[in-house]
Amino acid sequence: MFSNIVLVTVVVFVLWLAAMGYYLYSSRQQESLEKQVEAVQKMLDDSGQSEA
Repeated sequence: MFSNIVLVTVVVFVLWLAAMGYYLYSSRQQESLEKQVEAVQKMLDDSGQSEA
């Protein structure tokens, strides 16, 4: 029975690590995407002002 508890603990720990890794990866991707969106908005604003 003790081995089952150890196995469950290891599985929970591995799943927790995977969830944290995914969260950190996706939050870093979001920051990069936000910078790209800001750059595109700036380009659109600049091109709109030069045409007017």
